Amino acid sequence: MPDEPVIRTDFPGGSGIDFEVGSRDGRTGIAFAADPRGGCEQLWFHWRAEEVEGTEVLAALKHLDACLGSTAKWTNHRPVVRGPDGWQRAESVEVEELPDGQHWAIWSVPVIDSAAETALCYPYQRPELELLVDDCPDLRCDCIGHSQAGRRLLRLATDYGQVGDPRPGVYLTARQHAGETPGGWVLDGLWRWLGDHKAARKAALWWAVPMVAVDEVVTGCYGKDPHPIDCNRAWTRPSMRNEVRTLQLDMHRWAARCRPGLVVDLHAPGAGESQNYTFLSPIDWMAPTHAPIRRLAELYERHKPEPLRSADPVRVAGYPSRWHKEGTIGAWVWRTFGIVGACFETAYAMSGEHVMDVDDYRRLGASLGAAILDYLKR
Repeated sequence: MPDEPVIRTDFPGGSGIDFEVGSRDGRTGIAFAADPRGGCEQLWFHWRAEEVEGTEVLAALKHLDACLGSTAKWTNHRPVVRGPDGWQRAESVEVEELPDGQHWAIWSVPVIDSAAETALCYPYQRPELELLVDDCPDLRCDCIGHSQAGRRLLRLATDYGQVGDPRPGVYLTARQHAGETPGGWVLDGLWRWLGDHKAARKAALWWAVPMVAVDEVVTGCYGKDPHPIDCNRAWTRPSMRNEVRTLQLDMHRWAARCRPGLVVDLHAPGAGESQNYTFLSPIDWMAPTHAPIRRLAELYERHKPEPLRSADPVRVAGYPSRWHKEGTIGAWVWRTFGIVGACFETAYAMSGEHVMDVDDYRRLGASLGAAILDYLKR
């Protein structure tokens, strides 16, 4: 009997639990679960199987009903798999109902050099960020503090401005929920767009933190609603997350060196969602932010390429409340600076019927950059 594959998650971003190896239709099957990591939401996974026989394995994500997103929509999702030329989308996902009513998501993973690798979405780790910094030599990258586990918290900047600078300012964040890698790729595309557009860099002061929850990024946590609190729930209680306190201090530095104009926070929704959209806050005293956020969303839609446009680009946040609604970045920004803090959700795989790849995420980032520039001209 052949030896079972060796399954690894011991690398940056690696995650997955309860692995079971079996056989299905003559192929190796690897069933697994997404790791909650102490939270009440689970979704992110990234694992590698080595010493695999055959040309493909079937990956089966167990306990699909417990993952963030609609089980019924998982047929819209396409995890990524490692192919001969790097990461690519799985061709399809099958949702299977078990006799007890639970559901699994099943897809094929190619075996390349006796190894099979899959993840929820295109991974974005420190090497990808370092490549971005290397590719944009006119832009800056600085450490502004440290995570709760002592990792460096990095901030990108087009320049440092100066106290009293009259230019409008834009502050961008991504990965407050670490597993939401589409937000990281959108920021990557926006920053590359800035690197190519000197006029945009001169027109505004742009600062960005691409990996807010850097500990969870590295350790492979999904990072949404863990105990006791995640980064985007801690803005009124920054003592509970050192990353948030560090960002708040940096935003005050930024605000002194520009005319604060906009904060943009980049996220991803539940798996299977096929629209890219922004949220309006349900908090009554934040109603004045609705009109400017709608305007920014409309500008974003105009700049997007046709396949990436959304049928439902603006929504009112209705996520079940397990935290104080005023603890988000958008509420803190409005209360502190009197400016809009817009949250944009970028889907993990699909834009309507279009299957997105890294280039699509980067195109969204460039479109968002152009939309922000238009927004600041109001």
